[in-house]
Amino acid sequence: MYSDNPAKEQRRRRITLGVIAVLIIGSALFGFHFFHSYRRTSTADQTKLMNSNEPAVVMFYSKTCKDCKHVAATVHKNDYQSKLADNVVGIGNASDYRHTAVYIELQNRHDKQLFEQYHVTSTPTFMIFKNGQPQPIQTVNGLPVYQYSGTNKAKIQQLYQKLSLD
Repeated sequence: MYSDNPAKEQRRRRITLGVIAVLIIGSALFGFHFFHSYRRTSTADQTKLMNSNEPAVVMFYSKTCKDCKHVAATVHKNDYQSKLADNVVGIGNASDYRHTAVYIELQNRHDKQLFEQYHVTSTPTFMIFKNGQPQPIQTVNGLPVYQYSGTNKAKIQQLYQKLSLD
């Protein structure tokens, strides 16, 4: 392990530290990309999840939408909290956070039909589905509102909190 040549030993340490640094930076970049991008939900899963009796938060997004990337960390954090509550026994009331997430992409031919069907004209837009039906997010002047379009992280957080109140 220890050699008689200190220069060789120092070179070996530098190479080892360099490899470790590259691995750490690579992991950080992967994590950054994961929390700032979406993966389209397959067509079969969209149908199954939106028709489930468990609420599904549906996010309509576009690959080229900078605002969608801006709210990605908030969306992923709330999805992660739901999965954590489902998987960890004894932490809070798992049913308070239970929901699924569906990502619908403007550039996909099938998904474009859903944009038209639900009159989604901007991204990011959020809706809640249960049993195949859009659920009201809030009431304004006595009328139900079924969509939220925008990047206000507090309003997006309220959308997820509404799931725990219903």
